[in-house]
Amino acid sequence: MARDPLAWLPLLRHWTHCLGGGAPERIAQMGDLSALPDLNLAALLPGGPGWSDLQRCLRHDPEGAFRLLYYALALRGLETLPAPDQWVAEGSADPPQISVLIPAHNHWPLTLNCLRSLVAAANTVRFEVILADDASSDATTELGRQVPWLRVCRSERNQGFLDTCNAAAALARGEVLLLLNNDTLVGDHCLEGLWGSLERHPEAGVVGAAVWGANGGPLEVGGIVWSDGEVWNHGRGFPPEHWFALAYERQCDYVSGCALAIRRSLWEELQGFDPRYRPAYCEDTDLCLRVWQAGHTVLVQPQARILHLEGLSHSRRTDTGLKQHQNSNLERLRREWQQWIEVRQPSPGTPWFVAADRSLQSRPPALLCEPDEQKLELCRQRGFQPMAWQEHTHWQEQGVCCLPAEWPGLDRWIADQLNLEAVGPGDEAKLPFPDGPSPCLAYPAGTGWACVCWPTARGSKRTAGSLPGIGCCSISTTQLAIRGCWSLIYTFLRGRIERPPSR
Repeated sequence: MARDPLAWLPLLRHWTHCLGGGAPERIAQMGDLSALPDLNLAALLPGGPGWSDLQRCLRHDPEGAFRLLYYALALRGLETLPAPDQWVAEGSADPPQISVLIPAHNHWPLTLNCLRSLVAAANTVRFEVILADDASSDATTELGRQVPWLRVCRSERNQGFLDTCNAAAALARGEVLLLLNNDTLVGDHCLEGLWGSLERHPEAGVVGAAVWGANGGPLEVGGIVWSDGEVWNHGRGFPPEHWFALAYERQCDYVSGCALAIRRSLWEELQGFDPRYRPAYCEDTDLCLRVWQAGHTVLVQPQARILHLEGLSHSRRTDTGLKQHQNSNLERLRREWQQWIEVRQPSPGTPWFVAADRSLQSRPPALLCEPDEQKLELCRQRGFQPMAWQEHTHWQEQGVCCLPAEWPGLDRWIADQLNLEAVGPGDEAKLPFPDGPSPCLAYPAGTGWACVCWPTARGSKRTAGSLPGIGCCSISTTQLAIRGCWSLIYTFLRGRIERPPSR
């Protein structure tokens, strides 16, 4: 019986759906083959009857199961892939919106899996794919013949990541360039998320995807450059209870070059990656700082997700291969940008939530109990950065941090990360409200933001009536899972409230 040439497609669709499904914990389920009861492993891979026993052995090791299948797909050999939906042929009158640039030096199984994910992922954005072959000596050189929808830019000598990307970008026709590592998998709607951010924000020059690992945890969701020159992969190692703070679109210092989208016109204006960072490392951070310097913004869109199997394209060791340039290029970055970062970047000790969101460094936060489009727009018009109690993917995609109201540690997190001071009973800054308990003010120290706090009995619920100039909502301590008889209830202020005098 002839082998099914698309036997891999259900597996890849499972992976891209887990990545793009909106719940990060699903990423850890990519190796859960019980979610694919109809998956025919015998048709997918050679191996005989032992596959079913192996599947049972891996039942409690989903990451191991994922990695086994990821690598074992190479046993199918270098096979032809169907063209993705929304792929735009070279010479088409309707140009691509995004040009996906995949630099590669050998390791064809990684590149083929990356291409498979582009075929499998749900997507509505027109795109082309350019493989930047950096003098490969393995079957990577055959990919152009096996995958006819792939455009290939090949260098005859090994140049390194930076020059390979610069050369491939010169061939691109898309309005946006997406630099994508070959050791990645793309989630459903990733391209749409990146494109949508640039469409909504004409001032943005770069937007990056959220980068997740095979263990189901974040590797980087936007980056921080501190004033002392330290560079952070923001989100790496975060516990699940903090993932909500990574899940919303925001301005950041830089994004990783493993999934970086930039307007092609801006790339050409900045002349791509700076050759001083040859052959690789820190060129992405330098590019993003130059984007900021040119008057544009850098965004991260966490609803656009990729899986990055770090270190597969090159060794993880810092004393060999491309990785050995990481430390020297980081020193170069600090040296070249010292004056900029000392003045403009957050200092060590700044709460990481504020340091990771450039808007919060200039726009005080406003927390909304009951967000809607009108309130969010009004909030932004008045110079606030909106946040919300209600968790909702739509708001997160639009740049609203949604707080998990039922997390018991939320009150402590708010105090630590927003530097919040709350006025308590007997020390209120009273406001002229109608009948009922008088509210007090809570505000972050050193800002002009003020929010209404209602004293409510445990388990009670009260909604403010038609207060003069203010629309607000009070929710009980129990509902917010914030312990104590005084609940900090943050409301949207439609009217102007003066900041209370310093105490």
